[in-house]
Amino acid sequence: MLPLVATFNNYVRTGLNFHDDMMYQPYSGDILSQWNFIHNLPDDYFNIYTNVMPDLASAMIINPNLKVMLNMAYFDMTTPFGKILYEIHYLPIPAPLQKNIEYDLYHSGHFIFLNSEAHKQLHDNVAKFINSTH
Repeated sequence: MLPLVATFNNYVRTGLNFHDDMMYQPYSGDILSQWNFIHNLPDDYFNIYTNVMPDLASAMIINPNLKVMLNMAYFDMTTPFGKILYEIHYLPIPAPLQKNIEYDLYHSGHFIFLNSEAHKQLHDNVAKFINSTH
């Protein structure tokens, strides 16, 4: 895992030219033990499971110009794309706002950047998405 973290931190600084003192930290027991999974949903409903879909729905309703890009991998065992697609298709937003959501699927696992073809596709799709928002 550490070589992937070092590679990512280097890529962010050199490839993306992002300069900040923050460093990406891998998901670990240290981080997990500090995480507070209690989440207050926008409608003040208390839930012990973290689900940001209601937050996303609220943000999209408040700002109907908000664009969302979902990048998912077919073989991702950490964040399965089927669950994400289900959640996003049943997002409690007005139907016209669904057009503001872009979906991109890649033939890779969770670390899309480890597959050179998928990594290039991800790069190109993100660049196109960013350019389309101007």
